[in-house]
Amino acid sequence: MELVYAGRTSPGPVRANNEDCLDFWQPDLPEGWRTRGAVAILADGVGGHGDGEIASRLACDRARQAFVEAKPGTTPSQLLWQMFNAANLAVYDAGMHNRAEGRMLTTLTISVFRNNEITIGHVGDCRVYLIQQGRIRRVTSDHSYAGVQLKLGIVTVEEAASSQLRSVLTRTIGQDPMIRLDYHTAVVNRGDKLVQCTDGLWCFVTEGEIYEIVCKNPPEEACARLIELAEKRGGDDNLTAQVV
Repeated sequence: MELVYAGRTSPGPVRANNEDCLDFWQPDLPEGWRTRGAVAILADGVGGHGDGEIASRLACDRARQAFVEAKPGTTPSQLLWQMFNAANLAVYDAGMHNRAEGRMLTTLTISVFRNNEITIGHVGDCRVYLIQQGRIRRVTSDHSYAGVQLKLGIVTVEEAASSQLRSVLTRTIGQDPMIRLDYHTAVVNRGDKLVQCTDGLWCFVTEGEIYEIVCKNPPEEACARLIELAEKRGGDDNLTAQVV
């Protein structure tokens, strides 16, 4: 598998600090592609619960470390479990030592690229979109109360995006010592595109717009245009986009 990657993050037009964190790693040698693959990581610190900026960075760092240090040949699903478990325990322990400041929490979404497959692990409300065969589809589900309402058909997609319950998460990294994550696997071909983004972006940019921007621009420019569009529409949160 040969990848072209770009990622960009912005505090947005309202927030003073950026609690989003992104990372990407790929091997230098063919053997590394065969036995390990590449990985894209995205975390969104939960504001109002301790230091979200520290939580998201800690989750990204520990997840990357677990990926790089895993035994060669570990399956993508096993890798994801090890990465999420390491990240969760690190954030949970940090929160326990900082209880006076409140529980430290973050979301975490990770895509592992190996051979002709992408394996995705997900906790929280960041989103992963896959573009292939001329269409875009959302791979992940939002772990929020608005996401639950959407699944049950109580609200529409538009209502869920603007709901006050959008930011009330049902699953996070660092909340409990044990973690429950979603797994998704997709077979990919040359020319397919994967997008990971935080809720600060997808709330203000439609799936159709993501499709158009990502398909018509190289990854670096696509990330910049997505963030610029969300900022113009009054985005009130940190903004991050990754395009592979």
